[in-house]
Amino acid sequence: MPCCSRGGSAHGATTREIAHVADVSEGTLYNYFASKRDLFIGLMNSRTGALIGSIADVRADSVEGAMVQLLAGQFTRMRTQHHFRLFLQEARLDPEIRRALVEDVLPRISQEVEQLMRGLMDAGVMRRIDPEIANWTLQSAVVGLALFSELGAATALETISAEALAAQVSDIFIHGLRG
Repeated sequence: MPCCSRGGSAHGATTREIAHVADVSEGTLYNYFASKRDLFIGLMNSRTGALIGSIADVRADSVEGAMVQLLAGQFTRMRTQHHFRLFLQEARLDPEIRRALVEDVLPRISQEVEQLMRGLMDAGVMRRIDPEIANWTLQSAVVGLALFSELGAATALETISAEALAAQVSDIFIHGLRG
């Protein structure tokens, strides 16, 4: 993919959008990255490192507490860092960005979430389940909520605190929908 022109876009996101997400000026982008692809991969890796750190910091003696901490952090990031839609959009359009997302970013996040779940299982506060399936189920919920939120389709998600949203989603995961 050729590098996009300043302010332009080789695919879906403009460099203006990227600069906004990265919280820097548009011109500053080109001081550090040779192309929009390099920028996206760098931004994904940076955001992934921060996310993994927050997952590793989850400390709770109950499944409920761990889930609320994990999800509240995710929902807070979802509201403050509007990059997720851009990552998915570019990954869909650029095979190199998709490869970085699928082969590097998602496995790193999954490994950390699965490690958290194994720790909870080993501590006896979470029943034994397949941590990989549980991880993908949980990530699917977070991704779906992020997409609906960024598309403006789920306005109720914006009117509730990240902690309250995390508590409700956790309750659904832990207790299901039975009466």
